[in-house]
Amino acid sequence: MTVSADQSQLSRETVTRMYGIAGVADWAAMSAVLAPDIVLYEPASLPYGGEYRGLDEVIQALRHIFHEVLDMTKLELRAMVADGPRVVSVIDSAAPCGPPASLST
Repeated sequence: MTVSADQSQLSRETVTRMYGIAGVADWAAMSAVLAPDIVLYEPASLPYGGEYRGLDEVIQALRHIFHEVLDMTKLELRAMVADGPRVVSVIDSAAPCGPPASLST
């Protein structure tokens, strides 16, 4: 399968927009940016680790992660790699006070 540079660039731009939207908690805009069949993978070692499928599950997970676990207003994007529709990013963000709660779906 050939991955186009345009698709990788579009994926990077989408994830960058997603982080910006998360900082202002505009969930309607977030829903408009993400594909209906999105899949979010978070490492099992995290309190919110797991696989989230579909827009509703992903939005629920992101709301929890971005506003109860991480302070997205203090986000620093360290690295991002895109290969077609797949994106991996490394971010630094401050955590709010207290231990993060786990996410149950």
